[in-house]
Parts: sequence; C-alpha cells; structure tokens
Amino acid sequence: MDTSRQVPEAIAAKNESAGAAPRQHRSSSETPPKLLVFIDLPNPPILGFEQKDRRFRSRALRRRVMCNKILWASLLAVALVLGGCGSSGTLTSNNINGNWTATLTNSDGSLAYQFSATFAQGSGSELSITNLTYTASSACPALTSEGQVQGSFAVATGAFAMTQTLLNVGGPILSLQGKAGNGRISGQWTLSGLVPRCSGNGSFTISPMTAT
Repeated sequence: MDTSRQVPEAIAAKNESAGAAPRQHRSSSETPPKLLVFIDLPNPPILGFEQKDRRFRSRALRRRVMCNKILWASLLAVALVLGGCGSSGTLTSNNINGNWTATLTNSDGSLAYQFSATFAQGSGSELSITNLTYTASSACPALTSEGQVQGSFAVATGAFAMTQTLLNVGGPILSLQGKAGNGRISGQWTLSGLVPRCSGNGSFTISPMTAT
C-alpha cells in the first residue's frame, strides 16, 4: 500500500469535511486592489497675493485722500477769489442806496450832461430815483430836473436802466442802459426829441457820492 498518496488525500478529505473553502488561485491577469492614502494637508500657501492686494488698496486709498484734499483746497481758493471780487465790484440792494453822480459823454468823448440823484432800491428790481439835479446840460436847455423819472436795478445781474421823460411837447426823452461793476454803473445813453439840439448818444458812468 502506497502511504505517500494516502496522506494528501487524507488531508484533502479532512479539509472538505471541516467545510474549509478550497484555495482559489489568482490569475496573472487580475489587477491587484489599489491602496488609497489620504493625507491631511494644511491650507495652501498664499504666495504673497493677499499681502500685495493689501498694499495696493492702501496706496489707492492714500491717493484718493490726497486727491480729495487737493480738490477741496482748489475749491476753497476759487471761493475766496470770487468772494473778494464780489465784495469790491458788485452792487447790492444794500449799497446802491445813496447819492450818485452821473457823467454823460458824447461819442467823441466830450462832456454832454452831468447830474446827481438819490437811488433807493424798491421791491424786486424797482429803483426809486429822486432829487435829480442837472449840473451840466448846456447841450439841451430843455433837459431839466422836471419830468417823470423811472428806474430799475436787478441785483442778480447788475442790470441798470433809467428813463426821464420831459413833459414838454416833443420831449426830450433821456434813456440810460447799463450794468453795475467795480462799484460803479456804466453803459450807453440816448436822447431823443423834437426840440432842437436835444438828441444825441454816448456813454455814461455813475459813481457813488456817499453810498450807504
């Protein structure tokens, strides 16, 4: 009896009776299972981008603050200049009230008429003109202190107007149109009428005598 053959058969029979699963041989074509390894990495590096962004925003903020300071300084300078000009060259409803002297010259520059009057600002642009007195009116003897006098002065624009209408037949009518500036009123005048030598035109300047 061959005992060398009986031993493996006995072992196989014993394993089968014990319920052990027979070993399965893995073919060479099967892929072995992969091993997954999880590594807990720290936060990724910033690489300096956040720091550069902070520096950029800081420079932009400083530049904006500097530009705002320059802008406000420029506006303040302009306001001071305009305020200085306005205080010395603009007539208002407060400082037009008073006594004024008007000098009318012909187109060739020679003296035509001269008078004094009292101005008083009324409601709106209404200007009261009283105490009209001519000191030089040799060119037109009919032009006297009599007649109707109307005036207007716009505080916002400085526009000035004055009209004197004599009650004589045929006039004359004196009209002044000008504008206030540099503490005075200047513009153009015209005189029209049927009375001989009572017509003409030229420029005028009205200066304050004792402005209040």
